[in-house]
Amino acid sequence: MFKTSQNTRNLRSALLLGAASAIGMVAQAAAQTEGGGNVETVVVTGSRIPQAGLYSASPVTAVGQQE
Repeated sequence: MFKTSQNTRNLRSALLLGAASAIGMVAQAAAQTEGGGNVETVVVTGSRIPQAGLYSASPVTAVGQQE
C-alpha cells in the first residue's frame, strides 16, 4: 500500500508537536486573560511609515479661524 519514509514520519511528528504546542500556548493565554491577569495596553504615539507629501520644497502655511 503506502510506504512512508523516515523523513515523512519525522515531518509529520514535528508538525503535530508544533500544533499541540501552539494550542497549549493559546489556551494558556486565554486562561490568563479570563482569570483577571494583568493586561498591558500598548499606545502608539507616532509612526515611522513614510508618507508621500509630508516634506515639500515649498513652505506650508496654516491659516486659523480668525484669519
